[in-house]
Amino acid sequence: MTDIQHFIGRIRDHYLVGFCKEIATYNRTFHQASSETLVELDGLEYTPPIFGLHRVDISSNSSSYIDFTEFKPQDNIYFRPTKLSLNNQMKISLEPFVWNEVDFECSAFDVSAPLLQKWAFHWLHDHKRRNDYGLTGCVHGLTFPQQESGHCHFKVDFGSAEVQSFVELLQVLRHLGVRRTRVYSRSLYQ
Repeated sequence: MTDIQHFIGRIRDHYLVGFCKEIATYNRTFHQASSETLVELDGLEYTPPIFGLHRVDISSNSSSYIDFTEFKPQDNIYFRPTKLSLNNQMKISLEPFVWNEVDFECSAFDVSAPLLQKWAFHWLHDHKRRNDYGLTGCVHGLTFPQQESGHCHFKVDFGSAEVQSFVELLQVLRHLGVRRTRVYSRSLYQ
């Protein structure tokens, strides 16, 4: 898995270089700008609380209100879709994706299983870690998995998290009994 981790690391680093430039621009423009602020989203009463948390990329107090900005990279790294296997137990279709908009479409699993929530809790919260970019090293959010005709679909904003978060999520899915997973960014197909 080391080669794939290196490759995913390139996608992550490409995203984070642009994200850091955007943060620097905001810091020069607004006196009270901050990055990776954890907020709780409204309207998700029927999902476990962890799915209602989101780290806003950049927040600033521009005048009489707080402005939340989500960074969208101008360009992306494209590659040929590839097929992988995780311990010969889960087949993975890896297609072009953007680090902050990763769609996971996989065989059905128990969406209420605590293992996914445990992963989310660990990677969403700042445990006083900092990555090599000086950011929190946290995932910025994930959607509650939706069951769709024998499959589950959810989206993850990996934010400034390490590549290890991505690998651990694949391992969590495997432990939940997922046999097939498609990893891509739906936004690249629109």
